[in-house]
Amino acid sequence: MRTTAVLDQMGLNIVNARVTPTADGYSIETYLVLEDNGRTISDPSRIHEIERALLRSLHQPLHSPPAGHAPGAAPGAHVCATPTQVVLTRDERNNRTVLELIAWATGRDFCSEVGKVFMSERVDIHGARIMTASVRRAEDVFYVSHEDGRPLTEEAGLRLQQKLVETLDRRE
Repeated sequence: MRTTAVLDQMGLNIVNARVTPTADGYSIETYLVLEDNGRTISDPSRIHEIERALLRSLHQPLHSPPAGHAPGAAPGAHVCATPTQVVLTRDERNNRTVLELIAWATGRDFCSEVGKVFMSERVDIHGARIMTASVRRAEDVFYVSHEDGRPLTEEAGLRLQQKLVETLDRRE
């Protein structure tokens, strides 16, 4: 989720994303991004700036925050206009938990906030479909497990659900 933090900090809107894990423990991530105002990114210097920021983040230690990151809630954070919805189901076939997240995606750091919650709850992402349904509404699906590879227990799922709602509904 480090990539999403960099994109958020650069004022980019992630319209669609796909995360595909590889057998060697890495993942292939593709993102469709627009400027915060909805425009495509066509300026070569802006594209180069984004590339440099992403490369810098790849050279940082795994658990260090992205450059310029300030921990804690943003000043003036308030309750979002649309409450966060989190639905957890079990994918018996793949022995995973499916987490469907619908949330108000306004402001920066939306994806990185989700990633921080996953990290704090020791949740591994095995795949994701990230989509911005409208300018402000994210409809994301994550295929997750506990860090030991097993589906989330009911208790862990409820804790994750509660933490996501608390985190995302207090955002700006």
